[in-house]
Amino acid sequence: MSLAGVDLNLLVAFDALLEEGSVTRAAKRIGLSQSAMSHALARLRKLLDDRLFVRTARGLVPTPRALELRGPIGSALAQIDGALRASATFEPALARQSVQLSAIDLVQTLVIPPLIERLSREAPGLDVVVRPYGEDVTRALAEGESDLAIGLFRRLPHVRQEPLLRDRFVCVVRKGHPCLRERLTATRFSALPHALVTPRGVPQGAVDRALKKKRLKRRIALTTPSLWAAALAVTETDMVLTAAERVVRAVAEVLPLAILEPPVRLEPLTVTMAWHERRERDTLHRWFRGQVLASTRS
Repeated sequence: MSLAGVDLNLLVAFDALLEEGSVTRAAKRIGLSQSAMSHALARLRKLLDDRLFVRTARGLVPTPRALELRGPIGSALAQIDGALRASATFEPALARQSVQLSAIDLVQTLVIPPLIERLSREAPGLDVVVRPYGEDVTRALAEGESDLAIGLFRRLPHVRQEPLLRDRFVCVVRKGHPCLRERLTATRFSALPHALVTPRGVPQGAVDRALKKKRLKRRIALTTPSLWAAALAVTETDMVLTAAERVVRAVAEVLPLAILEPPVRLEPLTVTMAWHERRERDTLHRWFRGQVLASTRS
């Protein structure tokens, strides 16, 4: 198959069909009539020698061949889109677009309120869609599921990264908790029930590693991706929560919580924002990254 003989608009139609699972919705998504989308699907089936989508009671279901092509075609379209955007000027006040942001709960609490406040002044027509990030951050960025991801990352392939904020850990318990009556030692700390906030459900963290060095182990009574759910649970129980100081202090302003120094040595955490290398020169993306950075410094 020669690329010169392929109508690239068919790939746009293919991507829309995958996303919508419906000829009608896919046509509306990219501005085609339903008959034109049906014709595009017929051409795709002939071009790729596969049914690609099968009608079911739940709508169009992609075949294994369609799922195999989803990643490469989505990535290619996103790269073309990024290349075209890179040469265009971006005027924040006139923007009528949306940005997909994946972020851990900590970042959503700290960054989203000041970020949205800035955008309401600088780019009131720019929409932000925030969701937790999944297991494969690199794939989500490469395929355009996320424009920007913010979390606790190690080095990722084909991804640009920039440190966003650095913070230390503190502990928080309900006001009136029995542990407030005397000094909190590592042994007493490990004996308490703990709440753990983790975006991916991993049942251990920095506290467990620190306790292990002292030959101690804790019981994690609650594991959740939601900081607010954990904090609310702490206000009603004898659990202790260990989290980043900035977000803990923000939560403690509205909930009856007391802040304590951890009785074990914990390394500070670094929150990083990450984006696919194809977005590096995208004018909208560069401006948005600047707004995120400014929101963490305000």
